[in-house]
Amino acid sequence: ANPRATAPPILPAPIIATFMISQLRLLFLYKDKKFWRIRGYIEKIINFVWVNYYIAESDMTHERLLYIAEQFAIEGEIVAIEALGEGFINDTYIVTTAGSAPDYILQRKNHVVFPDVPGMMQNIKAVTEHIKAKVADPMRETLTVIPAKGGELYVKDGENYWAACLYIPDTATFDRADTCELAYQGGVGIGRFQALLADFTEPLNETIKGFHNI
Repeated sequence: ANPRATAPPILPAPIIATFMISQLRLLFLYKDKKFWRIRGYIEKIINFVWVNYYIAESDMTHERLLYIAEQFAIEGEIVAIEALGEGFINDTYIVTTAGSAPDYILQRKNHVVFPDVPGMMQNIKAVTEHIKAKVADPMRETLTVIPAKGGELYVKDGENYWAACLYIPDTATFDRADTCELAYQGGVGIGRFQALLADFTEPLNETIKGFHNI
């Protein structure tokens, strides 16, 4: 049986979130530092709305997480699911499996910020498959999206959308660039990403208006 608890009641938060997202989309088009500071404040408000109105943390039990993870085409027996990192927009978990089976990343997508999660997942799949064909180690140099058992690129659980990908071991992530070298390497990564997609011609879904023009 689906252990999903009843979703929390929808309060006036959608009205607030809709306004904030509309402002956020506009601010994405600006480069002025003042606008980027305002964007940061708006992101914090959106995150507050997301956490307090759309997510009931006590509702996110291990049984529910296990149920959701098992809807994906995951190899091996799941032995643990734990929160991972300090994601600002999405909620991320690491799914540990037994034996030699790979581990996975399970992520609840913020459908307030990204209202078209299916379209976004189609974009991610198209871009990562294009990159995989051009790099030396495709299993480590880009994401490997794990589909649901029914073939979709996501699992819908009530109002929530979930996605999964392979966990890449022996890697590190950074929330900010505290040194010039780290900032430089971030630029190198972005430049390489753009170069790998220079010949990418497949149309992408516009999940946030104007976002692909930044």
